[in-house]
Amino acid sequence: MNSNIVAAVLGLALIAGASLYFVTLNADAEPAERTSRTPVNTEFERQVETLRKENSDLRKHIAELERATPEAAPEPEPEKKDEEPTGELTDEEIGKGLKRFGSRLQRIIRGKGKEAVEELRELIKRGGPKVLKQVTKAWLDASIDLQRRVIAAHILAQSGDPAALELLSSTLRDPDQGMIEHRIAAHALAFSDAEGLEPLLLEVARNHKETGASANAAFGLARRGIEEGIELYMAATDQAFEEGQPEAIQYLSGLPLIGEKAKPYVRERLLTYKSETALLTLIEIVKALKDEKAIEQLQELAYDASRPVSIQKAAKGAIEALTKTAPDK
Repeated sequence: MNSNIVAAVLGLALIAGASLYFVTLNADAEPAERTSRTPVNTEFERQVETLRKENSDLRKHIAELERATPEAAPEPEPEKKDEEPTGELTDEEIGKGLKRFGSRLQRIIRGKGKEAVEELRELIKRGGPKVLKQVTKAWLDASIDLQRRVIAAHILAQSGDPAALELLSSTLRDPDQGMIEHRIAAHALAFSDAEGLEPLLLEVARNHKETGASANAAFGLARRGIEEGIELYMAATDQAFEEGQPEAIQYLSGLPLIGEKAKPYVRERLLTYKSETALLTLIEIVKALKDEKAIEQLQELAYDASRPVSIQKAAKGAIEALTKTAPDK
């Protein structure tokens, strides 16, 4: 698993810094060296196209010959239906499946992991009770690598299994659990789509003494479209900046994942935040959200001589980008 996710959990952010979010927006694109068109590649493609045409012509010729001298056609084989995989999974197969889930956890965090979750649930279904038993053991073992514990918590949260969800929920309710356990459990549950988690997330977001856990729970509510969740998450973000918490900038990186509902909160903070890094991050978030309504705030930043040059330039660039993408009126 990408170690940035661990940093995210410990740093209270939902992804490890805004820079990671903007870099990973196009993480699934093919590398440039695969798509560049050199003269050699162009000539090779021309040759391949010629071969394809010749192959197509040959197939047509063969078909014509077969029609001229027909033979008795063999009895067609009965069509095979897709069968459900059978047989108990081996420990090796289970291990590979869980490792695959861990490698795709970043996609789940970015909201593109539906297939990964479906595969995980199929793995749990086929593997039987021993799958979640193995994962639970890893989650409860404070001696093992932290990355594995983060993955384990997310597996429990995404499994849809009531007992697994209750294990994470009880962790959040237990004041004797440590900071790491509270943050990881809240982080994992924030990305679960299981029903019935809202009361727990709301309680944690409002009242939990561990600020990282409460922020992650608030994000989970915001992700579900609950307005109070967004307000609580933004309040935690504001407090982090006011107190100079080093992880404050990381709170902002969750906003693009909230989507449309985050736009007015971002616009408001463009003119209230003073930190240069925070403002640069907010400007990038405005661009990522394609929020044309933020142009007014961006103009104030762009033409305010008291602002750092970097802010003015970034704001002007954002205005240009949004103007290009704005629909014609």
